[in-house]
Amino acid sequence: MRHDLEGSAEFDIQNEAYLAYLELLDIAEATFVKQGAYGSIDLPATASLSIFHQVTPALSLMADVTWTEWSSFETLVMNFEGTLADNPSVTTEKWDDSWRYSVGASYQVNEKLKLRCGLAFDETPISDEHRTPRIPGEDRFWTSIGLGYQFTESLSVDFAYSHLFVSDSKMEKYAVIGSEDEGRGTVIGEFENSVDIASIQFSYNF
Repeated sequence: MRHDLEGSAEFDIQNEAYLAYLELLDIAEATFVKQGAYGSIDLPATASLSIFHQVTPALSLMADVTWTEWSSFETLVMNFEGTLADNPSVTTEKWDDSWRYSVGASYQVNEKLKLRCGLAFDETPISDEHRTPRIPGEDRFWTSIGLGYQFTESLSVDFAYSHLFVSDSKMEKYAVIGSEDEGRGTVIGEFENSVDIASIQFSYNF
């Protein structure tokens, strides 16, 4: 699946950085002006193997393994339609293929209420070498609970909550002369990551 992005780019020139080089400030203000921007990205191929087993009339167990070809995501390129038309923004990604493993269960308490739970381990496709502040992802361990309630024959509601325990990630990118990070500066640091996801859905069958 291909996504095409279009928008505009705006820049904030920090004058203090150019106090000793006023001629560079004039160049920067003339170059980094608001202008159109566009880019595209192809989402990777995936393959899944799932198993479902009805243990009892009330209890169901399931498991899933999913592979994602993230190695197809090698670069992120944003193009400009103004003074920077000849200087696109290029970020090397070089992500790795990844695997996701999950297990789950559902229990039909009665005719109206169903309970659900699940666990998953999701590998990050991002290597330490190419991690960026944009997506500082690491391996994730999912814990999820949920329920479904059938109010009437036509109306039902489903609720789910997931907490993701994400490993802390590190990043070291240096502004080496001639590299894509030369103009971006050196960034060295650690990220403390966690994610909470809550969702609710109402359904009505005609």
